[in-house]
Amino acid sequence: MGRICNESAYDPAGDQATLTIRPGPSAGGGGMVLWYWWYRNVNPGKFEEFVRSVTEVTIAPLPGPQTGTLR
Repeated sequence: MGRICNESAYDPAGDQATLTIRPGPSAGGGGMVLWYWWYRNVNPGKFEEFVRSVTEVTIAPLPGPQTGTLR
């Protein structure tokens, strides 16, 4: 599935950040479940594009513990 769900490189002792996930510009409506199923199963080549249109992800790095600088 690519980089959308890549948790294999997660390091709990590594750099820290605030992750915010919000509805994207195309989110909402009961039909979204059907579109999710469509892109996931019938048209997987467009799945990542669909996910990007219904979600907005912001990652903000947190300061390091001793230095106060970004890690």
